[in-house]
Amino acid sequence: MVLPGIKSSTSPVGGPDIIPQFGVTKGMKVLVQLGSGSFGRVYKVQNEAEEVFALKKSKLNPKQIEREAEMTSLASRDAHPNVILLHAQFSVQEGNDKYQYLLIECMEMNLGQLMSRHSETMAEFGQDKAWGRAHVPLPHDVSNKLLHGILSGLTHIHSLFITHRDLKPANVLVHARNRVAKICDFGSAKVIKPNDAGSSTYIVSRFYRAPELLLDSTRYDQKIDVWSAGCIFGEMLNGGMPIFPGQNSVDQLVQIILQKGSMTMTDVESCVGMPPTPENRAAWQSLLQPRPAQPWSARGMPLLSESDERLLNSLLMYNPDTRPSADEACSMMVSHASGAPTRKASTTPPRQPRVSSMRRDRDPKTQILDRILPQQRSRSREPHSIRTTK
Repeated sequence: MVLPGIKSSTSPVGGPDIIPQFGVTKGMKVLVQLGSGSFGRVYKVQNEAEEVFALKKSKLNPKQIEREAEMTSLASRDAHPNVILLHAQFSVQEGNDKYQYLLIECMEMNLGQLMSRHSETMAEFGQDKAWGRAHVPLPHDVSNKLLHGILSGLTHIHSLFITHRDLKPANVLVHARNRVAKICDFGSAKVIKPNDAGSSTYIVSRFYRAPELLLDSTRYDQKIDVWSAGCIFGEMLNGGMPIFPGQNSVDQLVQIILQKGSMTMTDVESCVGMPPTPENRAAWQSLLQPRPAQPWSARGMPLLSESDERLLNSLLMYNPDTRPSADEACSMMVSHASGAPTRKASTTPPRQPRVSSMRRDRDPKTQILDRILPQQRSRSREPHSIRTTK
């Protein structure tokens, strides 16, 4: 769909359809800047018919493939209620730089902002004291409806073989009133089909990175998005606090194992995509050290309903072969529906505030065993080091 006044083609600076100051076509008025970051800037704009849209402006590297426009266009080709809709795209040469513009539907906020505002609102009314924590979980029906929307959106893009590869609260836009979630930001997305060649493992924001990526497997698939959805669900249940707040890639895997317990050899083989070799068998032993799973309350999370806990544990299965697909997880939500849960205030102090999980952590090789079982510290550092993502 191309809106009046918008051209889905490259136009020169100062051309008849471009306002050089913003790179916005005539007839479009910039209302406010919604956000900015390393990706570029996002503006709230309005056309002559007073329809409101979001306009994302990103600087293109000459060697960079215009992946976001391509993937967003493919994902919104058949409009889906839980995937952001792309109305138009065009590029503009501004001086020596080329910029890409995406005109998409405008949403109120992202999921991370919704969780933060909910906690702030509850604090204003003193409800945080009743919970015994500063970060108050979203209501059960809200978190479940938003998760269902995320999984439904994933089902749609996965049917097109698109793997999002950076699913996180900031990349889920929401309409707070009707509780609709829409997946956005396809800048890291890639079409991955069975038997495709390996892909980069240094993708997905750290807090939401699946075990197979942390173990440096290049033969992953859409199941990494399901793990990310599980982390987002846990975050909603935890008042907006990440459930696996790793400081680097190695610590991320440590945080997961401390909570979920040790992996099995089958789990590791499935994550890595191959059986152990004499060279890596010793390193894998650090993942197999017997360690029981911990209740989620041990990490400061409020008590969960049985259905929420079953669903969370299913989404966060180590083994990608047994981890449910997004479509299967949607069906699980229907079968697990059993009314509102009984939650209880946690006496555990809240963990540290949210920090950026996209820091470019180039971690040195570190022994996971040293972190999980410090009393069994190995004398030799070489055999037990775990290869980190590059």
